[in-house]
Amino acid sequence: MLKKIQQYLLLNYPLLWNIKIVPAFLGAVVINILFFLAGYFLTKIDFSDRYSYSSSFSGAALIYMGAVLTAILLFIIWFVFYSKNNAFKSFYPKSSGGLYLEWVLSFVIICGFILFPFSYYQGSASKVRSYVSKQEMIKAVETLNLIRILIPTDKTSYYQEYPTDLPSDYYMKSAPDKHSENLDSSAPVTEYVDPVEYAESNDLYYPDYPDFAQLSLLNYGSLNQFYISSKSDFTIRDADTVKKWLRQQNKEEISRLMDNFIALQNKHNLKTNLTKDQWLQLVYNPSKYPVGDFNLITSYNYEDEEAKNEYSYYYNSRDNTPNGYYVSYDELERSYNKIMNAYVDKEESLAFFMISITMALSISLLVFSFRSTTGKSWLIALISIGLILFINGILSFAISSPFRVDILGPLFYIFVLLAIFSLELISVLRKNINRKAKGRSDIYMNHLVWFVPAVPALIFMAIYIIGHNQYSYNDYTYNNNGLYETYLFMDEHIIEFIWANICLTFVSMWFFIQVILRKWKSLPEQ
Repeated sequence: MLKKIQQYLLLNYPLLWNIKIVPAFLGAVVINILFFLAGYFLTKIDFSDRYSYSSSFSGAALIYMGAVLTAILLFIIWFVFYSKNNAFKSFYPKSSGGLYLEWVLSFVIICGFILFPFSYYQGSASKVRSYVSKQEMIKAVETLNLIRILIPTDKTSYYQEYPTDLPSDYYMKSAPDKHSENLDSSAPVTEYVDPVEYAESNDLYYPDYPDFAQLSLLNYGSLNQFYISSKSDFTIRDADTVKKWLRQQNKEEISRLMDNFIALQNKHNLKTNLTKDQWLQLVYNPSKYPVGDFNLITSYNYEDEEAKNEYSYYYNSRDNTPNGYYVSYDELERSYNKIMNAYVDKEESLAFFMISITMALSISLLVFSFRSTTGKSWLIALISIGLILFINGILSFAISSPFRVDILGPLFYIFVLLAIFSLELISVLRKNINRKAKGRSDIYMNHLVWFVPAVPALIFMAIYIIGHNQYSYNDYTYNNNGLYETYLFMDEHIIEFIWANICLTFVSMWFFIQVILRKWKSLPEQ
């Protein structure tokens, strides 16, 4: 079947036959589907695992490596067959549209190979999202974010030295430091006193703040367990909501929150040795809601942890909670962070896809320049551009160091590259206009093809650097407010610029082939 298709293309569409579009495209589609299915069926969330890393990470790394190696192998095979025939290099008449179409098709094929890792990533993300719906995820994440304040694993997170709205002179008048009463200023300090331990053994009292305690659930100040981007289409409540319930002594809401968390544990078959009534007895003690050794709770299932760990004797996890109570919070927090990221991390997926497209575009330009010139000139051009980048980097660093100007080095680097592009472009245009021999211009032609997507990026970087430098962090002033606003706009739209540059590359390549390449190819060699 495939042989007949290739025979038909040879007779009717030699361009499609030569570029091996059918076997290459079909092979890329099939293998992308296989990697997607591999990502879906090999990905698994173990809700009983509280660590963010596991053996599955190494397995995924191997598959990503396998995807990359497969892409390289298929590209080499395709490129070998594709390079057997080159009508343009053999001076066979070809239209600008034919050359452009050939490059676009090579980009599509290379893009199919490059997307193997992305297909696995998408399959894995799809599997993670399949565990719960988005609404179930939001409800579970909010429950976990709210309940964390009611699982005191340590006393430090619940310590506060004095009431938040205490006047600056109140402490010295109404509550003098108890250390100073028994402290001889002339005696050497021999022992450090932990303020948290001191607060637990000495109930410091503020007459005007009868509900304040230095160790209290109301003092909880740790960060949220889940990061919700401002661009997300949902929000969740945090510990401040639970503090409000505690101050209002709203036991019904606290009880409902505990019920939701326990139901979430049961849903994923996770263990706990703490009932809701015991939990309430430990933490719901209005109006101060004290925290101490008596109500510390381990946030993971240490019984299973010790059973799995052959060195559990040395870890002695029970010392963390004198009462021995535990819940499976860490396990749920880790798992639902993964699920939430699979739903909300659209930027990560988009960045992965964009990087793949950019790599495919770069490789396709390398292939196109190789087929447009000779292998020798292509290799010389590759080595020369590498040397230019290296030497330019050294010169830029040497120039910027004596002057201590942060932007001088990067701007010099960009200026040199743009100058080289301009000189090579002028040289080729002059040869086209004057109909002179090609000479060394075949090296320049390779550089010019590679410069097509690079020039807009270099100009963007120059404006970005200059704009960023318009704000002085020493005296908080603007050297040029307009340029700084331009920088802020560019900083917010970097992704959009990259996509715009990719689109611009396709437009620029059409004009490059039409105006420069075909005329240059018709020039005499010597």
